[in-house]
Amino acid sequence: MTSPDRVGDVATDPTLRYRLGGRKTWMVWAAATSVYILAVFHRTSLGVAGLIAAERFHITSAQLATFTMVQLFVYAAMQIPVGAILDRVGAKKLLITGVVLMTAGQFAFAFANTFGAGVAARVFVGMGDAMIFISLMQLVALWFPPARTAMVTQRPVSWGRSAQSPQRRPCLQHCTTWAGHGRSPRRQVLASFSGSC
Repeated sequence: MTSPDRVGDVATDPTLRYRLGGRKTWMVWAAATSVYILAVFHRTSLGVAGLIAAERFHITSAQLATFTMVQLFVYAAMQIPVGAILDRVGAKKLLITGVVLMTAGQFAFAFANTFGAGVAARVFVGMGDAMIFISLMQLVALWFPPARTAMVTQRPVSWGRSAQSPQRRPCLQHCTTWAGHGRSPRRQVLASFSGSC
């Protein structure tokens, strides 16, 4: 059996455009993994700003949980339709569509003034999020030899979990600690990115 680190020239099939596991494969995987990490960041962003969102929308904690539950419901409900769409349009188009939908949903949520508008915005975040991981898995299946599948599947998941950490500590610390201490929101955001306390 061949070691995952030493997979030979697997792509002997003349119909393949690029060699499985080659340089182009790793570039495509890195781009898709970056999009997945961004998706995890979007998915969990409300966990950091939950208290601020509750104050802004003047809602209870149960209504606040509705934002997350709607997003997760849409994510789950979209898995089968997204799989069918993925087979027709391909992973590249679906990754781009997912990023656009998530970004539009986050912007809409940022400027939403009512609870209903916030829920509608989270629907778009869930729709975009549903398109990302399944596209990444299709790229792994099509571009990598089977001996590397486990590694290139697990690494994005691990890195996606780590994407949650940077947003929690600085944003939560700075947004909650400095609230009401004479600092403008712009200075709070700049300080949270620069790491100054």
